[in-house]
Amino acid sequence: MSFVAQAKPRGNPGQPLIALIDILFLLLIFFMWISEVREDERQIQVTLPAATTGDPLTSVTPLNIEVRADGGLYLNRTPHTAESLAATLSSLARRFPHEVVYIRADENASYGLFKSVADMVREAGFSDIGLPVRPGQPPRLE
Repeated sequence: MSFVAQAKPRGNPGQPLIALIDILFLLLIFFMWISEVREDERQIQVTLPAATTGDPLTSVTPLNIEVRADGGLYLNRTPHTAESLAATLSSLARRFPHEVVYIRADENASYGLFKSVADMVREAGFSDIGLPVRPGQPPRLE
């Protein structure tokens, strides 16, 4: 009767560990990228109006126009005057005519300013305009 333990041949434990580390790094990169995409929408403070209808935003587009309550105009977080925004939109429309342009106007922004920006987008050559809203109940009209 022998009480000496038989030595079992062990496999190479380094191979699964390396694969696990690779997966962890890929997950880290993925979550860092997602947080960066989410941060783009929170750069400029715009309070969107509430609406009960509408489709949720399903994709991130490179053409976001923000209209602030103080009259500031931004294209993808870059401040613009009305003239420079019109010129930039015209050049973008020549390169990307079928792109969706989202106009994120603050609920306290002037309707006239919002309408002039929407006209500017159409005159540039874009036909698909999105108007993002925040989910919720809009204020009651009296």
